Amino acid sequence: MLSTKTQHHRQTAKKPRFIIGVIIGIFLSVTPLIFYAYRLIPETTESISFLGVTIKAGAYGNINYYAYYFLTKMVFFSSFAIWFVTCRHWWRFALLVPLAMLVFQIVGIVNTSIDYIDEFDFWYSLPIVIPVLVLLIFISKKMNFYVQSLDLLDEINQEIKKES
Repeated sequence: MLSTKTQHHRQTAKKPRFIIGVIIGIFLSVTPLIFYAYRLIPETTESISFLGVTIKAGAYGNINYYAYYFLTKMVFFSSFAIWFVTCRHWWRFALLVPLAMLVFQIVGIVNTSIDYIDEFDFWYSLPIVIPVLVLLIFISKKMNFYVQSLDLLDEINQEIKKES
């Protein structure tokens, strides 16, 4: 029979992993709503103010098109970023390629002074892409360490349970 202290420790060790999983699951479930949120913006709107920041449509003609392109890229970027951060396999670094491409494209969309989409120059976006990639690698390492420590804690608790 496990002591109350051991049972409480096992429950609290699983709780953060469960909460992280629930948050990721909710976000992934809501991505179709985020993807289609551009439909809430009228097609006649050429600029919008949000929290004191004015966003202009620029070459896109109206904010509806701008939001469509931006939200499409952000949904894919966030999905790939979650996949990269939570993946334990050795090949997860291959996900950095589409992540880097999406960062290039998002920078091209945010820069409304250009007249083309998805062709933002690689060299201009390097100062933005490199810190994002370093941040993603750092977060992945921290999450991997955290998950491994929780798994190790579970194994230790199971061994203690077997011996008692």
